[in-house]
Amino acid sequence: MTGWVLVREANGARAGAPVGRAAPDGRTVTAGRDADLLLGRAVDNSGISRCAVAVTASPDGWRIEVPNRNGAVLHPWGLVPFRAQPSQLVRWPLVGIRVLGTEADRQHWVLLESDDYLDADGTAVQGGATPTAVGAAPPPLAPAELGALELVFEDYLAWPPPLTAAEPRQLKQVARRLGKSLSGVQDRLRSAQDKALRLGLARPTTLTQPDYFHVLVAAGYIAAPATRCFRTLPAGRPGT
Repeated sequence: MTGWVLVREANGARAGAPVGRAAPDGRTVTAGRDADLLLGRAVDNSGISRCAVAVTASPDGWRIEVPNRNGAVLHPWGLVPFRAQPSQLVRWPLVGIRVLGTEADRQHWVLLESDDYLDADGTAVQGGATPTAVGAAPPPLAPAELGALELVFEDYLAWPPPLTAAEPRQLKQVARRLGKSLSGVQDRLRSAQDKALRLGLARPTTLTQPDYFHVLVAAGYIAAPATRCFRTLPAGRPGT
């Protein structure tokens, strides 16, 4: 198997193009101020460690080590971000690692990409970490349900991760985009939430609260985007 490890620097709302290299099975790639891939190079004292992140791709998932002095936050595509531990194993095709520094207006990202962590049908399923399904698994999302979800939670579906915190779209805006009534959009989202409840969502939420959306993503009911940053790398880059 082969994964890709890339880095992306952002200053305010402006982000540079990702650069990186392939990470074949078992080969560790590091990112930091003095590592295989450079982070925080514009300001040496940005709170980014010389080796801030070390990533190893394996058949079981990404082995992610975070020795960075200020830590990092993991952003698995479509799932809830969480504070990184010093070491963790994450099996997911698209994972953003936001490496924390000391400059509020700068962001340092490590992006992990591997389609080897997709199921045979091209979906991502979070093994072992989703709520326990209640009874038989519900049927796939209807196209109308999926379309409404994709508009409401568009920010959460973006890859690479957005530079600002993801926000759900207002249902009135979604109704206008779809050319449907507000009640029609609400019915579609309630139907999708009912499926998340059958998949183990603890309790119903408001229709713009993303808990049920995350459950559907983790269970493979929403396909991962086709965008891959490694495909945009210029020819001749080391390791590409």
